[in-house]
Amino acid sequence: MIMKDNWYEISNVDRVDSPSIALYGEHLDFNIGRMLSLVGGNADRLMPHIKTNKMPKVMERLIDAGLFQFKASTLSEAEIAAEAGARSVLLSHQLVGPKIDRFLRLVQQFPKTKFSTLTDNIDSAGLLNQKAVDLDLELQVYVDINNGMDRSGIKLGRGLENLMGYLKNCSALNFKGLHVYDGHLRDPDFDLRNHKIETAFAEVQAYFDSLRPFYPKAKLIGGGTPSFTSHLLKEDRIVSPGSGVRWDWGYGEKLLEQAFKPAALVV
Repeated sequence: MIMKDNWYEISNVDRVDSPSIALYGEHLDFNIGRMLSLVGGNADRLMPHIKTNKMPKVMERLIDAGLFQFKASTLSEAEIAAEAGARSVLLSHQLVGPKIDRFLRLVQQFPKTKFSTLTDNIDSAGLLNQKAVDLDLELQVYVDINNGMDRSGIKLGRGLENLMGYLKNCSALNFKGLHVYDGHLRDPDFDLRNHKIETAFAEVQAYFDSLRPFYPKAKLIGGGTPSFTSHLLKEDRIVSPGSGVRWDWGYGEKLLEQAFKPAALVV
């Protein structure tokens, strides 16, 4: 990664309010192009996580580059993506309480955007289904898999089988695939990191393959930024890096093979 020593200097910095965030357009464009090049230009395999940019102008840049499907951490981020023209947005957490109603309003407000969300238990899926039925809506859901991070998701086993069986009877929920976040695996050495990621992912991959005869259009969404360069090696996985757009100094020192450029700094 070659950069000029003074690439970050702002000529009229005395006119910039502080604190502010400065975006560097050339680096943004480089990073977006780099993400696309890593998946061979196939935008269908990219679902960038917008939690690290959260900016309409950055979203517009991504969409102008040919990206159309995104992941969001919050309803506000999902709304930003929809307003920018995203065709598909996955809300990457399970909805509870008032957030279910806010999500349903978002679905109604932006009919041109296909929204989806996660579920990992029968109670939550049932409530989401009932509220969607009441509004005559059909929702897309991904089942969130706990792959060892133990932060969210359901583990492989009988509980998952019961949930999958339950979803078949949810008239308003359309199963779209599996979502797996393994952001805890971030060793600096790529070979070691890749080995850990694939070892942990083996059973998930086998389970997903077993679903294919019944759900031929199901998608498998893998990882975040640390595991991006591992999951992209498997052509049946959708990858969802987030930090690559603006980049992160810490990742830049650890994930050397990704070779993105810092594209945002704080003034």
